[in-house]
Amino acid sequence: EERRVIYVGKLADGTTRSDLRQRFEPFGPVVDISLHFRERGDNYGFVTFAYKVDAYEAVEHGNDDPHLPKYDLSFGGRRAFCKETYADLDAVDDDGRSKANDVDFETLLRAVQVQLTRRPCS
Repeated sequence: EERRVIYVGKLADGTTRSDLRQRFEPFGPVVDISLHFRERGDNYGFVTFAYKVDAYEAVEHGNDDPHLPKYDLSFGGRRAFCKETYADLDAVDDDGRSKANDVDFETLLRAVQVQLTRRPCS
C-alpha cells in the first residue's frame, strides 16, 4: 500500500473510528480505519490515507498537540499471511526434495535413547 497505512497504538478503550478520523483527517483524506481491541488492553488501529505524503505527515506530527492523547505512530498495515498450509522450507533442497529421511519422531527418540544407554561411564 506504498506507506499509506499507519499503525496507531496505545488506543484507549472506547476509542471510535470517528475519534481517529477527527484526529488524522487534518493531515489528509482518510480512506479506511480499522480498530482492534484486545483483552490485554494493548489496543491499536490502522488508518489508511489516500496519499502517502499525508501518512508521512501524520506519523511525523500526529502527536504534536499536547492536549490530545499520545499514540504510538508508525508505518504498518495488516499482515497478509499466505493462504497455504505451513511448509518447512528449511528441510527442502533446491530441487524440492526433503533433506531429512522420512523417520517419525518415536523412531528417532528410541534411537537416541539406545545411544545414550550404550555410552560407557567415565
